[in-house]
Amino acid sequence: MDAALPAWDGEKTPLVVNGFRTAPEAERAVMCVLNEIEQSLPVALDIWVADVPGAISAMLPVGCGSAGEPCRRSLLYNPTFMEDIHAQTGNGWSGISVLAHEIGHHLGASPIRFEIANAGRELDADEFSGWVLRRLGAGLEDAQAAYQTLDESGGPTHPSRVERLAAVAEGWERAAVTGDADCYTPPDLGVEWDRVGVAPGLQRLAAPMGFSALDALRPSAGFNEFCNIRVIVVSNPQNASAAFDAWGPVIYMDPSVAADWSMSRLFALAHECGHHLRGHTAPQGMWFRNMPATRSWATLQQELDADCWASDALASRGLHYDLMRVMYDFARQGWIRPGTYPSGQERAETIRRCAGM
Repeated sequence: MDAALPAWDGEKTPLVVNGFRTAPEAERAVMCVLNEIEQSLPVALDIWVADVPGAISAMLPVGCGSAGEPCRRSLLYNPTFMEDIHAQTGNGWSGISVLAHEIGHHLGASPIRFEIANAGRELDADEFSGWVLRRLGAGLEDAQAAYQTLDESGGPTHPSRVERLAAVAEGWERAAVTGDADCYTPPDLGVEWDRVGVAPGLQRLAAPMGFSALDALRPSAGFNEFCNIRVIVVSNPQNASAAFDAWGPVIYMDPSVAADWSMSRLFALAHECGHHLRGHTAPQGMWFRNMPATRSWATLQQELDADCWASDALASRGLHYDLMRVMYDFARQGWIRPGTYPSGQERAETIRRCAGM
């Protein structure tokens, strides 16, 4: 992302991330993992020490891709977490298994695309971790040591501990043979992972519109296929909203919407693109929407305008079945307007007209 991809243990990123260049221990571990991969990464993998919960994969710098700036695949890890998990498991292989899991995310999917965290991708990364650790000479118990510390039940985007242990075992069995077992030697327990220089561009990222800072590094960040604007999945009482942050235009989408890969997700993405491309998020558009005298009129018109843009976008791609389902969902809501927003019937009629149906 992730675009950032999922954190190893499913935890959320903190409000502030202070980044540091990588420690030699992590560099050695990552180098050995990459040496065991026959395919090469599309771009160089950067490693950063950061105040994150565990480890995460990300596309950096924040906002890359949308403005022509190239994205770099990056791995961020917390050295305190690495020391703690070594101490908790009593196993020096624990840290590299976590790093291997995050590298597995980079190999298994393109974080530049809009992708949300899900159990399948987590298990794929777990399987890769087990595979590469056996290649480096770890036993099955070594490869599974860090996973024994996970919550038994898992979470919304991360499988249960039993499922993840099974995935690691499957990867370990699939490796069959050892690769370069001399490449990596697990560190002695209690050895501190180094912390060095501050990383430019990762300190105290701003928190626009009340959202948590570093939402742009969340696992589900990506780019909207309709307008190439960043999409960040974060708790959002509005379900989806268009805004600007320190890096330019952005769309915030609630996980409940992002998890729906049916027509509602497509229309929601296109609708928020409409807000950006029709000028609703520009200063003048926001002024009309925020002024008491024009708020009701501006909200009504802008929502219908965004619906119209989205309808045309979906129709031009031949997504007529999706549009029919959206129209039906809106139409059955009736003529009562929810606050300053248009009624379901008004929105359904707008979609029909703008899609030429």
